[in-house]
Amino acid sequence: MPQVPIARETVVLEIGRQLGNWNIETHQNGRVTLFQGGFDFNVGGARTILAPDVAFTPSQTTRGLDALQNWTFQGQPFTPIFVVEVNFIKLKHNSKYLTIDLEMNSLHREQLWS
Repeated sequence: MPQVPIARETVVLEIGRQLGNWNIETHQNGRVTLFQGGFDFNVGGARTILAPDVAFTPSQTTRGLDALQNWTFQGQPFTPIFVVEVNFIKLKHNSKYLTIDLEMNSLHREQLWS
């Protein structure tokens, strides 16, 4: 597993902690995973294993999983309903997240002034 800067890991952990707190406080009983929790997203019929920085899979999904799905990437694929990817956009001017960041900042400014 590649190492990541401490600030990035701190952000990922805090988001995961907050999501975990929400999961407990609202009695969702789902599963919160961090960057090592992989999912078979099965994109276009091809196995695509991805591990989002933070993910939430609801209990309605996890209750129906068999042992193969829980402990391997075999069996029917399933995916989380909420994912977070953390990226330090300011250092990566060509970042794929830069456009999204600019759009979110623009929307936030519009909401502040409306």
